[in-house]
Amino acid sequence: MKRFLFPALLGLVVVSPALQSGRQYELPALWASVSDRKLNESSGIAPSQEYPGEYLTHNDSGDTARFFRVNKQGDITAEFKLKGVQARDWEEMGSAVIGGKNMVYIGDIGDNPSKNESVRIYRFEEPRGSSGEISTFDTFTVTYPGGARNAEAMMIDPKTGDIWVVQKSSGPGGIYRLRNPKRTGKYKFEYMGKIEFPDGLAPMRVITGGAVSPSGSHLVLRTYAFAYEFPIPGREMKSWLTTKSTRIQTPLEMQGEAICYSADGRSIITTSEGTPCRISSIRIK
Repeated sequence: MKRFLFPALLGLVVVSPALQSGRQYELPALWASVSDRKLNESSGIAPSQEYPGEYLTHNDSGDTARFFRVNKQGDITAEFKLKGVQARDWEEMGSAVIGGKNMVYIGDIGDNPSKNESVRIYRFEEPRGSSGEISTFDTFTVTYPGGARNAEAMMIDPKTGDIWVVQKSSGPGGIYRLRNPKRTGKYKFEYMGKIEFPDGLAPMRVITGGAVSPSGSHLVLRTYAFAYEFPIPGREMKSWLTTKSTRIQTPLEMQGEAICYSADGRSIITTSEGTPCRISSIRIK
């Protein structure tokens, strides 16, 4: 949902100092520009597993329960709808190969006033073709411990299928996990800890997106000003909670809320709300 616009403030951001993790990153570069007005509030993005080199994305609240596939030429190559679903506040999506299947997850997890009793996460196999209605999917209705939360970052552990969500807060935000749900039903998040980034003014520090690399070796979270990448040592994704992050300069975006890794894990991809929808790539050296 629209909230903060910071083009002037972002111009004052200082580039990150020395890196911490040993990985290095190229400066952001424009990957594609989608001028089709159907995509006007890109709020989540994920790599297509079925169509290498293309990405899945959806609009923020106010749109129907649909998502798009886009290519490097800036074309919308597909549009799909979830049958019988009302998009309350879609904020995030992810994709991963789980059990040999190309799965897509959409997080209806936005809740600005933090008043909804539960949130919904949808999971389905990535469709092929250029359009259609998806009628087979799982719906996970999930509650938080301690009451409602507003969130825009959702991450899928490709090793286990666990779903992680990070609260959107100008102060310390909660981190939550839903262990690999098997089928449609009601679930509860497990509280895993808190996180806060110190860079920039308070409204710029809120976490607006997240993703896990295809190999499960790294995790990235983004704010309106920067991205932060964490290593995930070992087999347990929860190990990232005790590692140090590397701050990454993201593009100057009007309202950047989406981030993911490319399907090969060699780049970090971001988008921003607005038309045309600008998709940027940050190459990992």
